[in-house]
Amino acid sequence: MPEQRSTPKDIAAIFEDGRLVDEALRAAIREDILRHKAEGLPIAVWEDDQVKWIAPEDIETELPGK
Repeated sequence: MPEQRSTPKDIAAIFEDGRLVDEALRAAIREDILRHKAEGLPIAVWEDDQVKWIAPEDIETELPGK
């Protein structure tokens, strides 16, 4: 069973701090990247002022930063 954690209920405080928002976005992006790779679908990225497609076999599963 997933670990339950208490979440602040003050939405203004959540957005001002930003860490929970960043964490949620990072988790959603990782989940989507893994889904694309597993289903054999390419992903689009913005690089050098243009859209580039990354083939499923070239998709890295580790996100930069954290």
